[in-house]
Amino acid sequence: MARNPESAKIHIRLISTLVNKLVGEGYKVSADHIGYPNGLPDEWNGNRPDIHAVKDGKEQLIEAETCDSLDLPETRVQWTALASKPDSDFSIITPEGCLEEAKKLAKEWSLEIKNFWTMKIG
Repeated sequence: MARNPESAKIHIRLISTLVNKLVGEGYKVSADHIGYPNGLPDEWNGNRPDIHAVKDGKEQLIEAETCDSLDLPETRVQWTALASKPDSDFSIITPEGCLEEAKKLAKEWSLEIKNFWTMKIG
């Protein structure tokens, strides 16, 4: 998905902030879009998560969404694919202002989201 420059900056900030948090909590992390030294997450069903994190054998697949990317058809396809991976948890990070929209869409799409993280933007 092509993002406008401001949305792209927010997307990178969401990923970087959550990667730093997870690494600080002892997770082994790989991440897309930020040139993270551990490399890119593996694809699942043709979709690559923004963040892949593992701790104590528990795997998390995480997508960072900006408010303008939430209700796109490709977002639904990606969330559905990543949420279907066995033995892993699927989570989302968004700006604070679009958390309720993300929760609403996950419910409409019948997806189990382990965590909804938010970040104050602005």
